[in-house]
Amino acid sequence: MVVKKYDGTVINDGDVFTYNTIDEDPASLKFRVHNTSTTESILAKIECTSISNSDGNLFEFCFGGNCFYSVFKGLMNPIDGPGYMIGPGSNSGDFDHFWNKKAESTTGDYPMDYQFKIFMVDPLGNETGDPVNITYRYAGALAVNDVNHQNIATIKNTVVNDVLTLESKIDTIIQIVDISGKVLHTSKIVKGNNEINLRNLTPGMYIVNIANATGKMISSKIIKK
Repeated sequence: MVVKKYDGTVINDGDVFTYNTIDEDPASLKFRVHNTSTTESILAKIECTSISNSDGNLFEFCFGGNCFYSVFKGLMNPIDGPGYMIGPGSNSGDFDHFWNKKAESTTGDYPMDYQFKIFMVDPLGNETGDPVNITYRYAGALAVNDVNHQNIATIKNTVVNDVLTLESKIDTIIQIVDISGKVLHTSKIVKGNNEINLRNLTPGMYIVNIANATGKMISSKIIKK
């Protein structure tokens, strides 16, 4: 048995795949389980072995034509029978994928990790051969740039109760944006210490955009409690 991405890249035991988006195409880890034997069929299963910082809701997990739309530790795909049969020299098809559709961590911490074990079983359901353990990781809607590393502004509290506190090196503009990209707040900030009232925002993750000296927005994430 070998596991490959759709482009033919082999997925190795222990591989970690990290995503910063929940959009379907870029966030879907598409794979196939290949039977390397040319004479015998194999039975394959996939188990969710661990979840961190998520309740497993809104995670899409499809294998062998069977899909789940939330996961939990110990979930097997397929649930019934010893495993999904893959014929000699064949693979599991064109619909297998992992896709996290949940942007907000249940704990407020990131990354959100989903660990899976892909393995073969015998007709009685006993594990055989060498498994492939992988981690699907959602690291949060992080922008490429970080406000605290651009010599523009320093956010002093990335976990916010009511007031966001930051120190800016220039007079500029700040935006607060939700994970869908909707701008919820825009205001001017001045050189020095600033406080932004976020009392009316619902708990969750938000993106802080701050314009640099050329007007380009640079970003960082915060968590509103």
